[in-house]
Amino acid sequence: MILPYRKDETPQRSVTQEDCGVRISEGKESLCLSEKSYQFSDGDTTILTTFDSDPAQFAGITLAGGPTEVVVTNDEVTISASGAAGVRSITLPGSWIAPRELAWDGSTYQLAYAEGSPITFTLRAR
Repeated sequence: MILPYRKDETPQRSVTQEDCGVRISEGKESLCLSEKSYQFSDGDTTILTTFDSDPAQFAGITLAGGPTEVVVTNDEVTISASGAAGVRSITLPGSWIAPRELAWDGSTYQLAYAEGSPITFTLRAR
């Protein structure tokens, strides 16, 4: 992995191998990359993305069922799904108002994705 930086600056980041993959951290920002998912946080935004049906967890978010991305901020959550058809299971921290297209039980949401164009839903904070 190549992590460029300016010739006259010393990078302040750390790079470690962890269960999530390769973690790159600098200041409040943290990014972890693997073949099957990535996770990011900067203190204001948290992102978890999966590239296949294997489950992944990060910062209270759990994803399973297929390629899905969840972006959590203080007042909204954006959920995007793509890839093969199937039910995506999404567990979120906090309390959210979900659109009708999402079934939910407590903090777990179910998205029935039909193969084709990617879809995106936005949940608002309660």
